[in-house]
Parts: sequence; C-alpha cells; structure tokens
Amino acid sequence: MDTTPVIFSGTHACLVDDKGRLTVPKSMREQVPSSQEKYWVTLMFPERCVAVYPEAQWHPIYAKRVDELAQSDTPENRERYRAVLEKTYTVRPDTQGRFKVHPALARAAGLEGQILAIGFGDHVEYWSLSRREQYVRSMGASDDDSCFHYADTIREDGGGDGVDR
Repeated sequence: MDTTPVIFSGTHACLVDDKGRLTVPKSMREQVPSSQEKYWVTLMFPERCVAVYPEAQWHPIYAKRVDELAQSDTPENRERYRAVLEKTYTVRPDTQGRFKVHPALARAAGLEGQILAIGFGDHVEYWSLSRREQYVRSMGASDDDSCFHYADTIREDGGGDGVDR
C-alpha cells in the first residue's frame, strides 16, 4: 500500500444530501492514491466539526497520539482514549466520494444543508457555516475576516457540492 502522506488544503462548499451523506470534494479525492481511498475514518473534534482522514493517514495518528493514552494505566487517560474512539467511525465512500456520516456526529456538528469542507493538512474538516463563523469569532476574528465573506458568498450563490470558491 502506498503510504505517501496527502496534504489537504482549500475550502469547498458542499451540501449534505437528503440521505445525510457528505462528499469528499473531487479535488481532494484526487490527491489520495487509489490504494488509500477505500476507507476513511470520521471523528468528532472538540471544536464540533467532523474530521475525515484517509484510513492510511489515520493509523499513524492513532498509533502516536491515541494509543499512548491506552498504554497509560490511569483512569483519566483511559477515559480520554474512550472519548476519542467512541466518536470514531470508518466509512466507505461511493465512487462519487459520498459517505454517510454517523447521525450522532452530524447532529453534534450541526451538519445539514450547506456546509464547508476545509482541508487541514492530513484530514478534511466538515463545518456548518454558522458553527464555523461562531468559532472564528470566538478566536477574535473581525467581520472583515475572509471566513465571513466566503460564507456570505455561499449563501448568496446557493453553494454547490464540491465547488471550489
């Protein structure tokens, strides 16, 4: 298996379809070697967005970060380990890059209708527009921040599945 790391970047407007499926934007899917694209790992991040990793990129992260929590014999670290894994699911996208996100993750992240897919290095993050705006504001961004203009453009244009903006 090709384990060449993939670096995701860019922001894409996406839609959650009527079956609750998300799409890995085509430009991002095309970066992943075919030997790595069969399964993807989804999990909830503390910022309340859904992170999606190609399975081959998740394994080293798991081994380095998550597994060391399990190796510790403290109740706190075991609970941190559980907290990560209880919100982690493996999915298999169809040929168009669509996959069903676990309903609990979708609800917790507010993923419905128009959303953002943001490349974040080794993974893709899926954000609701309003949650992304709230988060960026909480980090001290002003109304002039590009995040807000991007979201306004999506709202005005109606967005699109996998459309680069």
